[in-house]
Amino acid sequence: MPQNSATSFAQNSKGFVYIATQEGVIKYDGYSMDIFNTENLPMLPSNNIKDIFVMSDDSVFVATNKGLIHYSKDAAVINNFKNNPFVRDGNITSISGCQRSGEIFGVVSGKGIFRIKNNDFSAITYTELESQGINGINKIFVSSENTFYIASRTGLYYSVNNSKVFERMNGIEGNVVDISKSSGGDLWIAGSSALYKINKENEITVFSRNEGLNLKDITSVFVDSQDTVWLGSQKDGVTRFMNGNFHYSEKNCPYTQRNISTFFEDKEGNFWIGSQVDGFCIAKKGIIRNTYLKNILVHNVSGDTKGNLWASTYGKGAAKISSGKTVEFYTDIIG
Repeated sequence: MPQNSATSFAQNSKGFVYIATQEGVIKYDGYSMDIFNTENLPMLPSNNIKDIFVMSDDSVFVATNKGLIHYSKDAAVINNFKNNPFVRDGNITSISGCQRSGEIFGVVSGKGIFRIKNNDFSAITYTELESQGINGINKIFVSSENTFYIASRTGLYYSVNNSKVFERMNGIEGNVVDISKSSGGDLWIAGSSALYKINKENEITVFSRNEGLNLKDITSVFVDSQDTVWLGSQKDGVTRFMNGNFHYSEKNCPYTQRNISTFFEDKEGNFWIGSQVDGFCIAKKGIIRNTYLKNILVHNVSGDTKGNLWASTYGKGAAKISSGKTVEFYTDIIG
């Protein structure tokens, strides 16, 4: 890899893994790595990659600190948005999309939120968002039901059918940090110290201290294939919610007590938990089995076509975990 700070992963339909770094985009095909940067992809706005999103046609959106680019699976530029003043030269902090509708959404620092579908571009400025009570965007989430959600410091907001008018979701209070969706269509919303479930009828169930949730500083939420809800926090490790009860990890996961950053479920049903302080541990049927990359800052994780897991780290580059055991670090281009 050209730079040690890998910050994000994305995966296409063929299993190719894209890695975001501060010196370009890495594409790994299971055997070798290719680097895309401003030298061999001159239309790339910057080598400082903030986020990556792969569309259903395997085209790739790349968010950088100086703009956005959309290129095909063959690295042919589709759009570099140089003629778009809202996105051009902007610090695109995060992007998300809907595979079903073909839409892409993103957050531009200091400007607002944009939506792209085919050649249709629309944007909502921070001034417009603030006038509706929205401050401090933590996460954007696109539902397959054509509903767009904003998790913010001032609550959860949503709009329908690409409307610029947002409604505040009553019953969800305070800072909202993350959103996930179950296979049955329920939304799970993580607040700083509460968990909310929104069913298809928009009925809200609140889980807080009275319901047995004894967490503060929640950082993330994820619903796995068995509809178990996983919560990460800054100081209290990982908590699972299943069968109506919260299960805490203090006794069987001593290595992930701080700053949980990401979750990933692999093809074998193993569940990987990433910490920005204590690396990764792996759970099988709710039991923590092994720990990897301890004392290494981890940002994200994904899998490749060979069944390997790839962890993006700070300062160590990309870490490949093979057969659930062997760990290899990549800090130079290989292949």
